[in-house]
Amino acid sequence: PDLAKKYESGEAVSLGPISIQNGLLSVGNKTINTEDISKFETNKRKLVIGSKDKVFSFAKIPTSKIPNIVCLFSLVNSKTLA
Repeated sequence: PDLAKKYESGEAVSLGPISIQNGLLSVGNKTINTEDISKFETNKRKLVIGSKDKVFSFAKIPTSKIPNIVCLFSLVNSKTLA
């Protein structure tokens, strides 16, 4: 299924340990509003997610654990840059 359409309809999109729904991104029991993401990049085979209000990263996840990481980047970038 088209992940963007699924997200836009309000359904949760889960890609490995990451879930995104209604402008919220969750990793395990931690959640961040996509508007509060200051960094979303890969570094040394890990996805690094930074929060605007924290000095340390919100999360670091091995890229090997995230299926379809390109779609995840697309979803998050469309929400953080909107």
